[in-house]
Amino acid sequence: MSDSKFRLAVCQIRTRREKQDTLVRAEEMIREAARNGASVVVLPEMFTSLCSHEYFGQYAEPGNGETFQSLSRWAAEYNVIVIGGSIPETEQGKLFNSSYVFARNGDLLARHRKVHMFDIDLKDQFTFNESDSFTAGDDYCVF
Repeated sequence: MSDSKFRLAVCQIRTRREKQDTLVRAEEMIREAARNGASVVVLPEMFTSLCSHEYFGQYAEPGNGETFQSLSRWAAEYNVIVIGGSIPETEQGKLFNSSYVFARNGDLLARHRKVHMFDIDLKDQFTFNESDSFTAGDDYCVF
């Protein structure tokens, strides 16, 4: 970056049914943000999964899976800090809503598993309980 200003890029991605299509779009957005001088790029929560209980398990990956590897590679390739929104992550038979932060060189800086699930019941209108699908993480980040 040629100037000393901090630039943050916040990306909104329309998740595609095919995860690979979403990952291609995420890379395009990270590349564009870097080209425009961003030093940090943030992706949305659950950006690789359609947002419904029926899909979370389908789109889930282990902590070192395809999305993890892609985020790491893009951080290094485009020389930006990448905050990977969150993805459905599996470990030991449990499903977590996990976010990763990667340094400019692609190293993992932190992983956070969502602690407080979004559970809502609007009587006779709408009910969604994230806790029906996800296990709450610990109340700390892993570095």
